[in-house]
Amino acid sequence: MAMARDEADADAVALHKAMKGLGTDDTALMDILVDRSPAEVQRISESFRNKFGSKGDLAAWIADDTSGNYKDVLLALGTQNPAPAFRRQR
Repeated sequence: MAMARDEADADAVALHKAMKGLGTDDTALMDILVDRSPAEVQRISESFRNKFGSKGDLAAWIADDTSGNYKDVLLALGTQNPAPAFRRQR
């Protein structure tokens, strides 16, 4: 479990670096979020919150740094909840 925690910590730092300041490292966001299981994403999100304190909500960072369908996809991956855009419209 320690190795998993170390990896989650490294991913949390990489995601923060990808989104802080001007611009977004979209490749880093996709590389991390697409390739992680729901349990891994949960650990990354917890690590992100622990490392970055009151400004450490991963979903909020993703929402603030992206837009449109891209944002919906990343939020679905980053929170493991389907985005409204992916729900069938009636």
